[in-house]
Amino acid sequence: MPADALPVPQAVAGPRLASPLSFCKVTFGPYTDASGESAFVGMVGYIKPTRQVRVGGVVIVNKHIDVVIGADGRASVELAHTGQGDEDFRYEIFWDAVRVGDPTPGYEPFELPVSVGDTVSFDALQTNGLTSR
Repeated sequence: MPADALPVPQAVAGPRLASPLSFCKVTFGPYTDASGESAFVGMVGYIKPTRQVRVGGVVIVNKHIDVVIGADGRASVELAHTGQGDEDFRYEIFWDAVRVGDPTPGYEPFELPVSVGDTVSFDALQTNGLTSR
């Protein structure tokens, strides 16, 4: 690999690699049920960009990123802002629900423009029109 080439990560989650992309922490929850107990505990979501994220032709994100709702009904994941890279992209999220029709935190594709800042709630993305079907 040439000295100036970026390493190719398997996902953005975890330690961040040096790259020209800016990132955002996306938080989920806290989710609670009608009795105030944590909801969606242990539910796994799979977030993937709508296309490989490339910078200068080098793949920066090339597979899904897992998000798991914890015992407190919360989760977070660090993702690259959209509107960067060689081509525009957005994210899709799929939840591993126990049964078809079970409630989930939401399935809408979403964008993370730099204008959302360094941290944003997934619920706020839905409320502010940054999701779409």
